[in-house]
Amino acid sequence: MNLDAMDDNKLEIMYRHCLAAIMENKPNKADAEKRIGEINAVWQKRLRAADAGDYKAESPEIGVLRTVGYRVGNDGLATSARWALLDHVMSGVLPFVGSPAHMLEWGDADSLVRYRKLHRVIASFRTSVRNQEWLARAFDDWGEDLDYLEREWQPKAR
Repeated sequence: MNLDAMDDNKLEIMYRHCLAAIMENKPNKADAEKRIGEINAVWQKRLRAADAGDYKAESPEIGVLRTVGYRVGNDGLATSARWALLDHVMSGVLPFVGSPAHMLEWGDADSLVRYRKLHRVIASFRTSVRNQEWLARAFDDWGEDLDYLEREWQPKAR
């Protein structure tokens, strides 16, 4: 199996399966530990390449915002809850999502890199549903959240 040729999302899935095998003390635990070492080696190569600007990580199937529970629209969170989550994303430790190279794109807590990534992600969500009337509430929520980020976090981001 050529892990170097595998995309980031497939590597993440394999990594999580290996972790589960280790945590559950499955019979294939030793193989899973070896495979995690191999995956980590691939991720380290990609991380070095991304740090040098030579690798663009793939977007994970489930991103940072969804992982922390951020939701908008008719089934979304109240404004105060969304803003609390955005504060956490800006200032807290993020859950591992995708690959190390993807996480590098999020930068450090309180950083301008993280602010720009978060703002760009939400803005792209909003742009993608602009003319879809059934998603009008989500569109409005994302607009409120972008205004909040610009007001509260843009001046603080370093």
